[in-house]
Amino acid sequence: MWAVVADGAFISEHDWDKVRALAVANPYPENRTDCWSSQQLDNQLGRYRNVSFKHAKSLTFLNLRGNRLGTFGFDNELISDSLKVLDISSAHISTVNSNWPDQLPKLRALYMANNNLSQVKQLTVPYNPSVLDISNCSLQQINLPSNALLFLNLSYNPAMQLNFNDMKFDYLNYLDLSYCNLDKIHLRNMRYIEQLHLRGNNLEYIKANTFTNNQKIFDLDLSENDLSLIESESFSSLKKLSKLNLAKNKIVQFDANLISSNDMLEVLDLSHNPIQRLTKIISSSVTKINLSWCNITTIESTALSSLSAIATLDLSHNLIKEIPYQLESNTLQWLYLSHCRIFTIDHNNFQSFPELKDLHLNGNRLTSPVSSSHFEENQSLKKIWLADNPWICDGQYPLFVGVDITIVDYDDLQCHAPSSKGKMFWLSIMLSILGISLLLLAISILCCKSKRNQPENRTDCDTNVRIKLPKLETDDDDDDDDDDDDDNDKSMANHKMDIH
Repeated sequence: MWAVVADGAFISEHDWDKVRALAVANPYPENRTDCWSSQQLDNQLGRYRNVSFKHAKSLTFLNLRGNRLGTFGFDNELISDSLKVLDISSAHISTVNSNWPDQLPKLRALYMANNNLSQVKQLTVPYNPSVLDISNCSLQQINLPSNALLFLNLSYNPAMQLNFNDMKFDYLNYLDLSYCNLDKIHLRNMRYIEQLHLRGNNLEYIKANTFTNNQKIFDLDLSENDLSLIESESFSSLKKLSKLNLAKNKIVQFDANLISSNDMLEVLDLSHNPIQRLTKIISSSVTKINLSWCNITTIESTALSSLSAIATLDLSHNLIKEIPYQLESNTLQWLYLSHCRIFTIDHNNFQSFPELKDLHLNGNRLTSPVSSSHFEENQSLKKIWLADNPWICDGQYPLFVGVDITIVDYDDLQCHAPSSKGKMFWLSIMLSILGISLLLLAISILCCKSKRNQPENRTDCDTNVRIKLPKLETDDDDDDDDDDDDDNDKSMANHKMDIH
């Protein structure tokens, strides 16, 4: 019987024996108003909460995630002889009683992530759990069992002190030590580990013998470290390795033979490394390589020649300006060259990729519309991305007539400038308008000069000139001249009177 306790629900005495899985989780642990305290749990679980879960003899799964428990293992608050899986993640636990293992003798999986255990000097874990998640708990020290654990997540505990020499896990399959402020690792005592996550630490180098005793690893995450040196034989013992993440490190040059002996490796992530120059990589099994954001400016013509199984290559967000003509691959299907600096392509760039299906050229510096003739050798090419380029065109984009290729982002194509023919057309129109305007202005000036010689039209002409040619004389000036003439006539008349 499954039981999900909601607000107002109550588990009767008769039902306790039937409960096998109980969920009293808060789906919004960050919202304090929705969290249940220990007192509220008493109300929700009825009077049997006082004797914990002893009467739930079939209870194997208990989810208390997101509640405000505060403590764990005190005052007989959680006792069960049958419980196997307990989730108390994000339960605001700050103190832990060392006797809690005795209260849950059959516990096999404990999920305790996202609690603040900074005041717990040393957390002791009993022998019995096989699954343990204590990530993001501000742990300082932890005492772990040696043999029983299969799954261990200690990530996001940067203050935690680990003694690798004392960690002997004969059956551990999964280990996550991401963001634990580690600058070195020793995994000699973890022979059966299969998934190892060391993301976000301070590792600067990987030696040839680092993973010698970890031959079962198939998933290795070393991203977001400070790796600048990886010895050539570092991964040679990892014969089952299928996924390798080296993103966001300080790798400048990738050794051509570094993964040549990993015959089961399929995914390689080298993104966000200052590689700058893409050189030959040797692998008979890798199908996907991510080299985005690597500041790559140059691609050697033999870079893909020894990747006999490559299907997906991501070179986006680099400084690539051109694709070498000799670059070839008989297996490549998805090629990402978006957001680079490619300014031109021709029929030689992709003719050696017969299996190419998807081509991303968006976000580059292409100006001339791409001709369908450039892809005559790519019979498998079905999709192409071309938007976000500074096209010089007159609104006529490449349609690839006669070729079964779809421009996926066709609706986003834009002309940033007209073509040379378009430029000449608009230039001739502008020059014609300018010439007509100058001609009309010249005619107007000649007309006004002609009318000035006719007194009856002088005022009208002056008015027209005053409107179109503001530098000519105005009517006010003419009125002033007339006033001066009247004054002169009066002066002459007075003078004649004086003579007589």
